[in-house]
Amino acid sequence: MSRSGQPPVQPAPQSGHHLSSASQLAFASGEIACWGFAEPAAGALSQVRGLARAVGLPAKMQEMTLSFPWKKCWPGMIPCRSFIFRDPETLFSGPPPRLVITCAKQAIMASLWLKKQYKDDVFTVHIQSPRIDPRRFDLVVAPEHDGLTGPNVFASRGALHHINTDVLKSAAEGPIPADIARLQRPFVTVLLGGPNNCYNFDSSSLAPLVLQLQELVRKHGILLAILPSRRTPESVLQQFQQAFAGDHFVWNRQGENPYLAALARCSHLIVTSDSVSMLSECAATEKPVYVFHLSEFRRSRRFHRFHQTFVDAGISRPFAGALEQWKYRSPNPTQQIAELIRHRLEQRAGLSNRAA
Repeated sequence: MSRSGQPPVQPAPQSGHHLSSASQLAFASGEIACWGFAEPAAGALSQVRGLARAVGLPAKMQEMTLSFPWKKCWPGMIPCRSFIFRDPETLFSGPPPRLVITCAKQAIMASLWLKKQYKDDVFTVHIQSPRIDPRRFDLVVAPEHDGLTGPNVFASRGALHHINTDVLKSAAEGPIPADIARLQRPFVTVLLGGPNNCYNFDSSSLAPLVLQLQELVRKHGILLAILPSRRTPESVLQQFQQAFAGDHFVWNRQGENPYLAALARCSHLIVTSDSVSMLSECAATEKPVYVFHLSEFRRSRRFHRFHQTFVDAGISRPFAGALEQWKYRSPNPTQQIAELIRHRLEQRAGLSNRAA
């Protein structure tokens, strides 16, 4: 996705959506009623895209970055002016949206700027703790492990995303990438994240996972689909390619991403502990999910609370080189939040009509 954004995404109303007459008119007219902004990170983009699709309004997604030095500052220190944006034209294209969804620090300022310009004509939703007064948004969706509370705060279990039963069914029944199709079922999908400000993610940190996977293959004869993320260092990718070349599949980040097919068709998932988004998306499958806990160079209470929440809910278990079966219900709150947003939009439209 370029900084100037992709062509508009036009999600069709899903079954069970009860859109107001204003929302139905937006579909008929082609109006882009929802703008989504996120930092250029896969996890943030997935959360915005997932919620926008669930709401069901015509939407466009755009990456948002701030100019230097503002991108280094917390939102409470940044002036709400157009010159702070690296590509301010993304905020001036066409009529104002009815709904603005943002995720991550730099995208916050797009929400605040649009609210300043259009007041109650736009309904603003921010995903993740904004680290500023949540009352500056109409709704804040924060993961419960952040501990954020407030009258307009919705606490979600894990991160929002676009993966649900229909998406997984389509991925399982649709065209399958050849490298996934050749794996004998069952196989295990292994998802690799990357370095962040808490976890080490180099070859020595991943060496124990390589050994555990090799032992798993030796004992059970199971095949692996190993998928790096954009954050995975090239040296780590090469480490897994060398260890599992041949019968297994290690995606080289070339060609179509086989992520959804790998989630939909595997029997188990193993994910590194650095990513809230990846583990949350894995939980949408309702398949056994193991977490490989990386070594830390800085302890994060937030990550520890998140992982413990998933363990206590029976969703995930630490990976120790063995595979078991268990069941749980997907914690994905995206649809529940989308229904809340639609209700609030319709309430606001009703008030506007009565005022007129």
